[in-house]
Amino acid sequence: HYPFYSLEDNQLPSFHFGVILSNEDWDNMYDKINKWSADTIIKTTFFEDQNGEQNSFFIEDPDGYHIEFKTFSEKGEMFM
Repeated sequence: HYPFYSLEDNQLPSFHFGVILSNEDWDNMYDKINKWSADTIIKTTFFEDQNGEQNSFFIEDPDGYHIEFKTFSEKGEMFM
């Protein structure tokens, strides 16, 4: 498996592919993946009440690669 890094007391995979969705699409994707998954997928809010606030969750594909799904509270604050 791949190395991880710390962000706000969370361990996140250093190497991952990311998908940015609208808030509505992100909520729908989160619900769908949790219905299909044998494990509960944990969602996390990063930078809460700050510029760049975002909701995120990760899944791991069968080959061990990580995919991040995220949405930003304010579209204009992406990666601030």
